Amino acid sequence: MQPAPAAKAPPAPPAKPAVPKQKQTPKPAPTLAAGFEPKVLVVEDSKTMRKVVEQSLSEGFAVTSVDSGASALSVARDLGPHVIIADLSLDDKDGYEICRELRQDAQLKQVSVLLLHGASATYDPAKAAEVQANDELAKPFTTQDLIDKVTALAS
Repeated sequence: MQPAPAAKAPPAPPAKPAVPKQKQTPKPAPTLAAGFEPKVLVVEDSKTMRKVVEQSLSEGFAVTSVDSGASALSVARDLGPHVIIADLSLDDKDGYEICRELRQDAQLKQVSVLLLHGASATYDPAKAAEVQANDELAKPFTTQDLIDKVTALAS
């Protein structure tokens, strides 16, 4: 008796024509209205980091800096900032505490808050949401990332 012939595999389906990949266009960076110079309050205890932020935002923003969370609210009341950049690793009040106090202040509750964080203070998204922080930025950061985030918050 002869063995049965091996079953032939069905023919492969015809190849689909390659669909060209569409290039994703990056979202345009937010822009500010001509002549509008948002006020930014930087709350950072590191003198070096304060200088980095001040230099990064030197064109197009009016930047004021303080080195403690304790002075942040009183300066903010006098300044009337559009954005507050608060470090999470301050010695006296961290960025979360500053944000919580801002949200309880009738004059300042609408101010946008950008939380800065690094290795010494881990960012907690749940805690940030609880205190209604608007955005976060990890150190080290690029100048362009900082400018883009502050511009978006001030717009």
